[in-house]
Amino acid sequence: MTPEQSDALTARLKGMIPTMTDEQIWFWAERLKGYGYDVGVAAVDRYIRQESELKTPALTALLESERARRGAADYAKLQERLAERSILEYWQEVERFIANLSDDELSVLKAEALKGLAPAAVALVAKSDPRKSKVLKGTIFEIAKGRAAAA
Repeated sequence: MTPEQSDALTARLKGMIPTMTDEQIWFWAERLKGYGYDVGVAAVDRYIRQESELKTPALTALLESERARRGAADYAKLQERLAERSILEYWQEVERFIANLSDDELSVLKAEALKGLAPAAVALVAKSDPRKSKVLKGTIFEIAKGRAAAA
């Protein structure tokens, strides 16, 4: 948080709690700098709705709570991005594997893949090119990966 944002947030707090002293204003201007602006705004707004006088432990608890809540949300977003990245990496690995197979190897693996699919799925992909069909590519890759793990 910039000093200007901290000052604006402290002025907002002062406007809602007029009993704040100059020392308290200075204290909170300095203290709020350690939090992100969005965290500070959310915590101060929540605090103002709940309290009519300044209670340092209560406001500090709200700031920490808001920081933790936003940290958890940021972590969830990070996990989602990592999952998306791992899916992309998986399909890139599948594409590389399929590209390195000869037509004969691909035919053998396609036949084996079709044996493992449900009849309705076989009807959909039996005539598909295994270099283009995501279902066949993924199934062939998993078969080959299973063989490699068993060896």
